[in-house]
Amino acid sequence: MPRVEFGMKTESGEEFTINGELTDDELLTITNFVQSAEKLLECRLVQCGNFLPKKITWNQVSGFDICEVNEIDFEALFACLHLSRPFILQKEPWSYNSVSGILGRVFSHHSEVKRELKGLRKIYSDGALSYYFDISIQEKSIFDESRFLSWLNSYQYHRDQDKSVLYDELKSSFSENGAHHIMLIRLHGKLQAIEQLTHLCKVIIKSSAKQS
Repeated sequence: MPRVEFGMKTESGEEFTINGELTDDELLTITNFVQSAEKLLECRLVQCGNFLPKKITWNQVSGFDICEVNEIDFEALFACLHLSRPFILQKEPWSYNSVSGILGRVFSHHSEVKRELKGLRKIYSDGALSYYFDISIQEKSIFDESRFLSWLNSYQYHRDQDKSVLYDELKSSFSENGAHHIMLIRLHGKLQAIEQLTHLCKVIIKSSAKQS
């Protein structure tokens, strides 16, 4: 079984050693994750990096408003969503949650790694903005993962209108354009988490090669 050992630093700069043991299948899954992530992170939408709204406001009269938005490059968005499928869909062998779960098991005895994985999972599942504010519609957060999946299943990956309710609530509350940009904010969080997890996976792969 491949063993890994590498150094990390705490936020205060203290150095410590991380070690663990993977199965051959787990190492292959992590390797496939990295290879797919590299293709995803090279796509035009990610490289341009200008698909997020520049300003989000709130007041008691008009409520939540997304403004100063860039025009959406739908061709680039569709290409990015296609490359994101292996990470987002739960049944894919190297989905984000599968790989995060593998690392959580391998490094379950290292609190620092567990804390890092938990933080990334929060960004992946809810988006970075959920740390700063939240708004609920029908007692469900606008950033909830189920709303993102509703968008994918009813308007992107599939056209299943039976699954559109949670996304349609966003359109009713914020307009179609506003709902679309909320989904782009959520997609951005997933891309951030995938990129950070890829960095960790690369360290693990490099370490396993040295240990073999």
